[in-house]
Amino acid sequence: FFLMIRRPPRSTQSRSSAASDVYKRQVHGVDDNMYNILSLTAQLTPFKLNVLKAFDGQEAVELIEDLQNKVEGCRISSCKRIKIIFMDYEMPRLNGLKATALIKGILESKNIPDIPVILNTAHNDAETRTEATKVGIDVILPKPTNPNQLKEVMDNYLSVSYTHLRAHETPEHLVCRLLLEKKNKH
Repeated sequence: FFLMIRRPPRSTQSRSSAASDVYKRQVHGVDDNMYNILSLTAQLTPFKLNVLKAFDGQEAVELIEDLQNKVEGCRISSCKRIKIIFMDYEMPRLNGLKATALIKGILESKNIPDIPVILNTAHNDAETRTEATKVGIDVILPKPTNPNQLKEVMDNYLSVSYTHLRAHETPEHLVCRLLLEKKNKH
């Protein structure tokens, strides 16, 4: 089950300029399980994104505060900033919903453009969806993550497509195939 809560406006930026801008993009992966962080990082490899990692909600909030403090005084559009946050629900110290509410509050208080938050969780009940909507979660992406659903989210929020992904190929297979192709060229 995949729930899209709200969709961002389509960018007027061309696909080619979006693709050239991709190296400047960061995403924030927040999960208390190292395997889930590594899996997300592997699945995002084809997008050539820098994945910043946090292992609980409190650490995620602190990272956002630190990054946003560093960009004060410069124009936000020219600063390297997080484009998407992938947030787990159940974590120690601060769960994903509470962390999201704090992050959205920080962004709003500093007049910083909203960062989409993707709740990546095994919890997909009505109560979780309702609470997620209240705190500003943009998308609920169930675990285990379906590569096609991840592609849709990335296309919607980054306007970058998974151009190298072959039919029925998982992101992990794509990474291995591209590495082998690169190795064979040398």
